[in-house]
Amino acid sequence: MRPMLSLTATAAALVLALGSGALPEDGVWLYRESDPDYRALGVPDSVRLDPDRPRRLVILRGGRVVLDRGLRDEVRPVTNPTPGLEEMLETAELASDHSAAVVHTVLARSDAEAPEGVRVLATRLSWVEPEHPEGRWSVTLEAGRLLRLARVLPRRRGALVSTARDARAPGDLRWYEPSGRLRWEIREDEAGVRTIQLTSLGAFAAVELVYPERPGGPQRGLLVLDLLADRRWSYAWRYGDEREPLVYALDDTGRLELTLADGVYVYDRTGRILEQRRR
Repeated sequence: MRPMLSLTATAAALVLALGSGALPEDGVWLYRESDPDYRALGVPDSVRLDPDRPRRLVILRGGRVVLDRGLRDEVRPVTNPTPGLEEMLETAELASDHSAAVVHTVLARSDAEAPEGVRVLATRLSWVEPEHPEGRWSVTLEAGRLLRLARVLPRRRGALVSTARDARAPGDLRWYEPSGRLRWEIREDEAGVRTIQLTSLGAFAAVELVYPERPGGPQRGLLVLDLLADRRWSYAWRYGDEREPLVYALDDTGRLELTLADGVYVYDRTGRILEQRRR
């Protein structure tokens, strides 16, 4: 199954504007220190944290840089309780309009008895925006949980996050509000998340699901999220049956187009069928 999310004219214009080197007055940006665009900012030393880090999270407000933060990627030897290596790694997921970002910090340690020789000690998510450059809120995931996916919604509508206990397995789905409140959660024992795709303006999302095996129940699904009205509906199927889609396309009106073996089916934002084009 292949997603084909549409790019609207407004989003295309935004991409062209960002590619021209123009920066908005308020925004969160990610650079490498060697990037010419980063050097052109002329960031003063007074707002640079961890200046030796090559990956830079830059927050602009009122047309000036208010914080230039180096993202950590460091390994150090430890001896307690046993000799080994401890690593701290930070990554950042930005909204498409650069209005906010989620910074993901993971602390891990070498452990011969753990899967792949690494044991996660802590995973933290932090919300960053121009008004709160050092972070509006942070949440530490439950012990042993990893971040699989994060998608920051434009216009500061929060973030869709998928976490799991095994990085190779489908995870849960959570919607965190800009305040840090968890609006809702779908646990992986109900339906596991494989991918999260936002439409170009972030008004809707398509979430590919894997269902736990149950006799006669669905095996795969597509969850459509209306992120403006906080509504959702799903389309489910079993492998090889006539409902299994080959390709899907979701646009910023919530219109879902599914290409099946026998034709094309179009649904509106509520899941109501609009059109059938049989081969």
